[in-house]
Amino acid sequence: MELNITRNNSTEPSLCSFAYLFYSTIEGTLIGYLRRCGKATLQELIEHVANSKNLRTKHSKKYKNKNIEKLALSKLAANGHIFTKGQSGIWTLNENAAMEYKQQKIVEIKKIKEIKLKRHESREKKYKKDKNNCRCLKCDID
Repeated sequence: MELNITRNNSTEPSLCSFAYLFYSTIEGTLIGYLRRCGKATLQELIEHVANSKNLRTKHSKKYKNKNIEKLALSKLAANGHIFTKGQSGIWTLNENAAMEYKQQKIVEIKKIKEIKLKRHESREKKYKKDKNNCRCLKCDID
């Protein structure tokens, strides 16, 4: 499955504009770190994820009161086709699987953003007649 991730002149945002959201997820952080370093130990990976700021879920919500280290371990275990552990305990990245996974997740993030936009637009239509009942921030400012 090959996706075209190029910028275009249409009004619809391209998949490139959603790539930054992928790298704020735990999986994206791990992929980015292993891509830069080439290989790392488990402790290095966990420390990098723990020190990362603005980690978010694919729904763009921040992790609250979660054990980030346990989440990083579970993401490494769940994505064994992307992250491979050598005999000496060194983790490496399968580049082809990482690119495919990144493209899939970016498409998921785009769909989630479209759903949120549709919900917001329908909410605006619903309260357009009577701005006093509207709870969105735009109407509060006006």
